[in-house]
Amino acid sequence: MSADTKIVKQGYLVKKGAKRKNWKTRWFILRPKAIEYYADPMDSRPKGVIPISSTVTVDLAVGQTKPNAFQIQTKARTFFISAGNSTLRDQWITSIKQIATNLRESESSDTANQ
Repeated sequence: MSADTKIVKQGYLVKKGAKRKNWKTRWFILRPKAIEYYADPMDSRPKGVIPISSTVTVDLAVGQTKPNAFQIQTKARTFFISAGNSTLRDQWITSIKQIATNLRESESSDTANQ
């Protein structure tokens, strides 16, 4: 198993759709460079992927109808996600922020070594 396929965190979260704006429960897997989400944990292919880069931001989502919502801002899109409770929400936010920080530090050391 390569470092990029390692599972950092996984579980059910509710994601707001981009077009229809409805909320759907999805199985999320956080990996070192992306978050994959599936309709079912047994699915072999994700319904979507949220890339995590050094520039991604994660914050509490203000003004969303779902409780315990947070947002993931990528270059291409803002994803709105809701966790089952505030503890889970905070764990996901912390884990995603840590991955983004690790990527920033990795980029910094790569630049310094050139």
